[in-house]
Amino acid sequence: MFMLCKCGKGMTNLEPREIEGKVIQGHLCENCGSLYEITRDSSETLVRTEWVKS
Repeated sequence: MFMLCKCGKGMTNLEPREIEGKVIQGHLCENCGSLYEITRDSSETLVRTEWVKS
């Protein structure tokens, strides 16, 4: 998945990680340092999306 940051630049996909049965896919902007995370449960249902650092 390709994402655009709030600053308008493309974001780099980070390696997905699994924590407590949920998969977290991070996206990092190399321009401004913002981090966006998409969290899904084991059935691929969207749990949460959030700007972790902006």
